Amino acid sequence: MNELQQILEKISTFASDQAEIRLATLVRAEGSTYRDVGARMLVEKNGNVYGTISGGCLEGDVVDTALRMGTESVLKEYDTTSEEDIYWGTGMGCGGVTTVLIENISDFAPYMKMKALLEKRIRCVAVTVFKVSEPGGFTGLSAVSDGTDAYAVNVDLLELYNEHIVSVLKKRRSTIRTIEYQGQTFETLFEHVEPIQQIVLFGDGHDVLPVMEVCKQLGWEVHIVATKESLALPERFPAASSIKAWSHMETLPNEQTPCVIMTHNYLLDKEILKTLLPSDVPYIGFLGPKKRGVRLLTEALDEGLKVSEEQKNRYYSPIGLDIGAASANEIAISVVSEILSVLRSRNGGNLRDRIGPIHGRKAIDQ
Repeated sequence: MNELQQILEKISTFASDQAEIRLATLVRAEGSTYRDVGARMLVEKNGNVYGTISGGCLEGDVVDTALRMGTESVLKEYDTTSEEDIYWGTGMGCGGVTTVLIENISDFAPYMKMKALLEKRIRCVAVTVFKVSEPGGFTGLSAVSDGTDAYAVNVDLLELYNEHIVSVLKKRRSTIRTIEYQGQTFETLFEHVEPIQQIVLFGDGHDVLPVMEVCKQLGWEVHIVATKESLALPERFPAASSIKAWSHMETLPNEQTPCVIMTHNYLLDKEILKTLLPSDVPYIGFLGPKKRGVRLLTEALDEGLKVSEEQKNRYYSPIGLDIGAASANEIAISVVSEILSVLRSRNGGNLRDRIGPIHGRKAIDQ
């Protein structure tokens, strides 16, 4: 379960009881900040906290504000761009500006809409109004939409949102916009929200477990495809979201789902590779010696498999980043790190050698 899923599950529980809860949402991030827009933290009335919005430096103040605030939302800006902050301010010295909206949730419906869409693995846009020109205007989660199915606190505003919602879904990139409505201006975050990351591991040996454990720590859904039906047993991989035999696999993973081949059965490895290569999966990793990985691809092509250069480039063998991994756990970290670097379009190098910001911003003011 990832952080957003955990928060939505908690909100669902509170919705049935109509309990009083506060939600902090990071709505704008500029410069060097630990988290990006869309990071959330749920605060219960008793002080229990779920989620994070920074590396630990902002949470205490946000929780304190949430517990003391009234029914009106609070917008807080944390500016650590000044060198004086290191000595006279909070002492963070991060060099960034983080804007956080803390709201008292009164309408649970938009959160339930987001939860329902994500459970169906449907991408959506969460529309959060965080600043209004007139005092007392509504701020908070204003609408959730997948482009066709939507819930909005104000139906009239949804008409104004739709153009931006369509754009965000197309570009898969959040944005901040100023909306004009009935003489007021609303600074609004249009956040692109993805379902939980999935991964498919083809194999049923002991080396599957460390890879699955690393993925689960990231909140991913792990699907196991076993070499044969007698090994497709849920009790062997209790943390897996699903397990089935290769012979029973009816549909291919989609363009958002990386795959790792680790059956250690050469002929089956080749059969799986020949099935996955022509597909749109973003990553195909082969766990095994370099020569064997090259031979697999060469034989698959010699046997008539037709694939584009782009599809061949999605095949990674040997698998993993070069971090000197030796043990099974280290190899699992290497493998998952490489998958993350591919999904995020990064090269996996040292951050000290990176030119430019560490985080590619999720949302840009336009």
